Amino acid sequence: MDRRVRGAARAPRRDQLGVPLFRVLHRALHRLLDVLRPARVHGERRRADRAHLLRGPAFLVRRHPARRRAPGAPGHQLRGADADGPAAVLEPARRARAAVPPDRTPGWPRLNVSLLAVALVASGAACTRRTGEYVVHRSNGPIAIDGVLAEAAWDRAERAGPFVRSLDGKPCTAQTVARLLWDDDNLYLAFQAEDPDISTPFTRDDEALYTSNVVEIFLNPSGDLRRYDEIELAPSNALFDASFTGRRQGMDLSWSSGARHAVHLDGTLNDSRDVDRGWTAELAIPFANLTGMPRPRPRRGDTWRFNLYRLRQGPGQPGEGQAYSPPMVGDFHALDRFATLRFDD
Repeated sequence: MDRRVRGAARAPRRDQLGVPLFRVLHRALHRLLDVLRPARVHGERRRADRAHLLRGPAFLVRRHPARRRAPGAPGHQLRGADADGPAAVLEPARRARAAVPPDRTPGWPRLNVSLLAVALVASGAACTRRTGEYVVHRSNGPIAIDGVLAEAAWDRAERAGPFVRSLDGKPCTAQTVARLLWDDDNLYLAFQAEDPDISTPFTRDDEALYTSNVVEIFLNPSGDLRRYDEIELAPSNALFDASFTGRRQGMDLSWSSGARHAVHLDGTLNDSRDVDRGWTAELAIPFANLTGMPRPRPRRGDTWRFNLYRLRQGPGQPGEGQAYSPPMVGDFHALDRFATLRFDD
């Protein structure tokens, strides 16, 4: 028999064996690709979809094999606690696109102008940041005034800061943050200040600390933005305090805050030969000595006005004023820029 005839006679038999084998290999290949292909959510790569990973708490997208999917079954199944998040993000894409109003011409030029306006407003807001309200929590235990902040109560205190430059609200050259707590008798305050060269020429109380390296708090318990107290602390643990009846008016240097205070240095004082890390200041300010108190001690929900500052000038300092709520002028006594202090449990 001719070879071509014999080949033609055997061809149907090869097709009967080859087609099922091809289908089996085709299905196996697709299943392997489904296992190895990384799942995607909005173009983000996730871990490869494996059956054992679906039991974990992390969010995953499971891809069902097309040939095994039941009629009417969804193409993706969301797993994990965050499943509602991606679903909410994906939902707007399914809605019909809103029509462009007839009085507005669609196109990139108008969009670019809008984005530029938003960017300018955002940058302006960043440069004029004004802090609104700080919530001071009640201490859940005694606090030792040693400058170390080792008590667990400080973990409950919210962070005030990092401070910004007082003149323009921009980031500072060295970070400063503060924390506050209170109990029936005292307002507790802690400053943590980065400083590569800790220095101050003052070592005695009530010297002109405000001309050098110092941290400060201004307190207006009545909230009238008139009568207020100023308390400062230097890295040498020298204290300055004064009381005022108005903005820079009626300064009373005989007033004493009665504050207990301590400083901890992470470096050396007045030694520019090394590089320091910073210093911590801690104070306990008795309510009984503050001026303009509406009642002997604050209650939950009471609000005061206050501000926090740091001054870095003198030898080894950049000549920088820092603030929690920046006054945007060269005067720390800008009462209208004070933030709100709210007492809570």
